[in-house]
Amino acid sequence: MILIKWDRTLSVNIPQIDLQHEELISLVNKLYVVFEAAENHALFSKLLRKILNKLEEHFELEKILLYNQGYKRLKAQTWINKKLADNFNALLLAVENGSKAIDRELMDYVSGRVLEHIRLDVTKYSFELKESC
Repeated sequence: MILIKWDRTLSVNIPQIDLQHEELISLVNKLYVVFEAAENHALFSKLLRKILNKLEEHFELEKILLYNQGYKRLKAQTWINKKLADNFNALLLAVENGSKAIDRELMDYVSGRVLEHIRLDVTKYSFELKESC
């Protein structure tokens, strides 16, 4: 089952970033399959950790590309990205220690924030990066 479908409307037309966005969407969709199947807690946590790791890798690439472009709002964008990664880390820890239920609210948050990052955060500066990539 697919929760989020990758299509050209999600593209920022920067191949490196688009590839990572596609990978993030694929991971979110895998997480959704595990959620819907009510599979084991450990597998859900493992996939959530993979999403966090991919987000951190992705944010590092964005930071490098933005820095190289001389992006004026780099500090603010870096803070936004760090806050999102911190939120995902806190969720992961809560899921792992059992204080956060694996429920629809959690799935909506994970999928919503990944999609929001792609649609809003990145499109704010993607046009500035296209020329440098």
